[in-house]
Amino acid sequence: MDIAALSMSLAQTNLMSQISTAVMGKALDVMKGDGAETARLLESVDTAPAQAPVPAQPYLGAKLDVYA
Repeated sequence: MDIAALSMSLAQTNLMSQISTAVMGKALDVMKGDGAETARLLESVDTAPAQAPVPAQPYLGAKLDVYA
């Protein structure tokens, strides 16, 4: 392999590495934004326990026959 081809190969590898790093940086920025948005949404959720609804027919579903 001659010096010119080796130099071009090295330059191409260096460029691909720089591009890969830039793309990963952009992806990291997007993930940080998504994480911040998710955290904001989770903070806005009401964490009070929900009260169970009163069943219309409370006698239904009280017993379960598991031997049938």
